[in-house]
Amino acid sequence: MTRKTIGYYSNTNNSGDPARLILEISERQIACMVKGQEAQQLHAFELFEIEKQNNGWKEVFAALREESQILNRNYRETSCYYNCEEALIIPAEKFNTGAAEDFLSLVYGEKPQHDVKHDTLVQNEMVNAYRIPKLMHDLVGANFVLYKPHHSYSSLLDDILARPELPAEFIKLQLYSHHFILAFVKGGKLQLVRSFPYQSAEDILYYLVSIIQQFGVSATESHLEISGMLDADMISQRQLQKMFGHISFDTVSGDDAFITAVSLYPAYYFTPFYKLAV
Repeated sequence: MTRKTIGYYSNTNNSGDPARLILEISERQIACMVKGQEAQQLHAFELFEIEKQNNGWKEVFAALREESQILNRNYRETSCYYNCEEALIIPAEKFNTGAAEDFLSLVYGEKPQHDVKHDTLVQNEMVNAYRIPKLMHDLVGANFVLYKPHHSYSSLLDDILARPELPAEFIKLQLYSHHFILAFVKGGKLQLVRSFPYQSAEDILYYLVSIIQQFGVSATESHLEISGMLDADMISQRQLQKMFGHISFDTVSGDDAFITAVSLYPAYYFTPFYKLAV
């Protein structure tokens, strides 16, 4: 079953500002957003949960079309971000499409029913090569003509690595309903970006401790930034403060209508989705 959990619709989409559609697709969650190209305001936002036992993407897309108030319109531009685990960051000088397929097969195994895509990061020193199920890719292409594929890691890393004064040891924790992404940057250089499943706060803490031990992260000099679907009582600040010298929460800014509409949630709750549309 595919179920809509959040729907936000603004009257600003009647302003004449050309709108673009942004999707983010993961195994258990799909976000749909409409954003103006000029004013950069979010006109609409929908979040869908996908039941674990329902792995038929044809059924998922049929349900999306039926329940969504966004997807049955025409858009000048459509971008889709695949939030999937099978991705590798490769130095640009080492990248070619054949090597990317070999690297992905070596790490994740042979999967012939998958398509390999890649994004060049803004710094142009790294390439994000990723693999997505062919059926999913074909369905997105059939439903959204001339769309642009991307990977969620690419947007996340572009945001982090473009910051002019990044802490010496920086960890990004970005949470979704059933998985989270951890990125670790040390001395301005990317050390790790990976996706992990979780069922409880203990799972998240386990992986954070693992990163600290594996990379020798300083308990006093490190900076942890949190964004996404972390409930306020899920992990206590006291637990995190024992592990990291500084803790902050990413936020959405500059879009007062959307911020007001979702004010029942913490300010950092929708940042991972919102930043895809920036």
